[in-house]
Amino acid sequence: NSSGGSEPEPETPPHNSAPWTPPLEPQVGEVVINELVSDPVDGGQEWIELYNRSDRTINLSDFTISEGSGAVTTLSGSLGTYESSRYFVIYSPKGNLNNAGDVLYLNYKETLIDQVTYGNWDDGQTTDNAPTAPDPHSLSRLPDGVDTNNDAVDFSKATPTPGTKNILASSTTDDATTETPNGAVTSSGQLSFNELYPNPPLGDLQNEFIELINLSGETIDLTGWSVSDDITTYIISPLNFTSTYIPPHQIFLLPRPITGIALDNSNDEKITLRSPDGKSVATASYSGPAVEGLSWTRDDNGEWLWSTIATPGKNNNIKPLNKSPLIYWELPEELELNIPLIFDASDTVDPDGDHLTFTWDFGDNFYTNVITPTHVYSQSGKYTLTLTVTDNQGGASTKTKTLTLGNISANSATNALASNNVSAAKTDATTYSDLDTIKNLSSRTKVTTVGVVAVSSGTFNKDLFLAGSGLQLYLNNGSWPEFVPGDRVQVTGTVSQTKAYGSRLLVAQVQDIKLLEKTSAPPAKEMSISDLSEDYEGWLIQVEGEVTRKDKTSVTLLNNDQILKVNFKNNGPWPDLAVGSQVSATGFLVLTNGEFRLWPRDADDVVLASAAASGEVAGVSDIVIEPTNNNWLGYFFIALAVLIILAGWWWEKHGRPKPVELWQKIWNKGKSRAIN
Repeated sequence: NSSGGSEPEPETPPHNSAPWTPPLEPQVGEVVINELVSDPVDGGQEWIELYNRSDRTINLSDFTISEGSGAVTTLSGSLGTYESSRYFVIYSPKGNLNNAGDVLYLNYKETLIDQVTYGNWDDGQTTDNAPTAPDPHSLSRLPDGVDTNNDAVDFSKATPTPGTKNILASSTTDDATTETPNGAVTSSGQLSFNELYPNPPLGDLQNEFIELINLSGETIDLTGWSVSDDITTYIISPLNFTSTYIPPHQIFLLPRPITGIALDNSNDEKITLRSPDGKSVATASYSGPAVEGLSWTRDDNGEWLWSTIATPGKNNNIKPLNKSPLIYWELPEELELNIPLIFDASDTVDPDGDHLTFTWDFGDNFYTNVITPTHVYSQSGKYTLTLTVTDNQGGASTKTKTLTLGNISANSATNALASNNVSAAKTDATTYSDLDTIKNLSSRTKVTTVGVVAVSSGTFNKDLFLAGSGLQLYLNNGSWPEFVPGDRVQVTGTVSQTKAYGSRLLVAQVQDIKLLEKTSAPPAKEMSISDLSEDYEGWLIQVEGEVTRKDKTSVTLLNNDQILKVNFKNNGPWPDLAVGSQVSATGFLVLTNGEFRLWPRDADDVVLASAAASGEVAGVSDIVIEPTNNNWLGYFFIALAVLIILAGWWWEKHGRPKPVELWQKIWNKGKSRAIN
């Protein structure tokens, strides 16, 4: 944006010629737009400040300043060379300085001396625009007069100082003003590097910078301090800056055009800050290569990381570089034709916690976006399995594996046909089995069984659980009918036994499951984490433990030195549990990648232990016990006998004879009915 250049160098006069004299007319870069207020406080006015960078007095008689609408303000007066005389303030210039963005032109006659563009004003290149400065701030060059031809680097939000030295806005409160105190200024304190910008997208020479920060409570004079890499050393000098003072908790910008230090883009880099006595005070280093547009930035904890936002002369606004997802998958141990194979990527994580999208390519023109899909290969051959996982920041990771199925020799077609026939013969036969027996059957056995649904349809996508033995059902195609806990169903499917996922019943289609009747919903079985075993796989259980770890999709519970990971399998919302809290968790015990996991149904299943419902928790069962009429009749006779005994006591007390035989008959009859 900025057309103003560095201060012009005088030409060397020829030998024996007359002494050199400066040009009569002002030159580009001698006067710059130094500070402006476009959004004044209530009752205030807009203003623009000029600054004389040269060593001579500048007459402003033929100068004009204009803004984006074309409104022109004619100037008069002069700029001096000593302290406050270098500044000139134009109050209420013609036109309006737009708060959201505008452009300012400083002209001498027909020559453009300086140009400043800020905010969203499009002058053909908005990436180097200066920021906006909302009320009560000003937009200022820091330090005064600095001009790298990049407004984004030169200008910062500042405390308004019309006619005096510019001061960076305080980092603590918007209204605070940080001034250099009168009297002695310390020459030592806690200084650190704050930001390095080694590889700007618009050119290293003009846009690279090094930034220092004063972490102490004292103002420090940087005169004589040095910054160096392994090639160049720069000593901070008042000749290069309007002020070399750095107030407490403020920032000092060292642009490359001043320091001459070229930060390494390709290799490792280390820079050192030394006090005037040569003592090393701070270092900053990074490993190359430096990615274009990334800033090496110090956070509030003193840790360094790459940020996609550079903030020269401002408090760091860190936006970390996006990290790609880390793919973890579990593939079938046995690859067979014509049976459903389960592919699981549910343990894939994103280091930044971003939302993930999954794309499976099975190599046979079949694609799916399901996290844990089931796929059937029908022909022998080699297939390239590809999983691509992308996050919502554009990061992506890909994992591939070659799968070999069936016989791929010269007569593969014949072998494949034979394999298909055998497979069909094995799966066509249907066995009626109880739930406990199914867990001991071999894979590919087709069975029909009856059980009670323990979780509502859709809670775990394609997974459904039956109470009793805790059998897990998986639907290959379509969606489950609207089942609720307590529905007794008949289901036909194919047994799947794997080390990774234990026992499952693979259901081919929704027509293979039928509702028989509605019963009571099965309760959870209260257990200790240390008592979990394969016998309870698929059961609805309740455990307690201390939260030792958490992320967006899970928490880890600890109890008696045993841990259990609780996976949130649906979108929730789920409770935000603090590490160290005691939690009661109810859910289904499943085997994932050979390890137990607990799948809660919803947020009500995961509560603080003190808030958990009290009372005895029964084991999961599909047996419903109801009281019979005979039981209630027995209790009635017992109660009647007790009343008769009490009446007899009263009768005896008052001298009446004992009706022992009558009472004994009633008691025996009631007792007999209660037992039966």
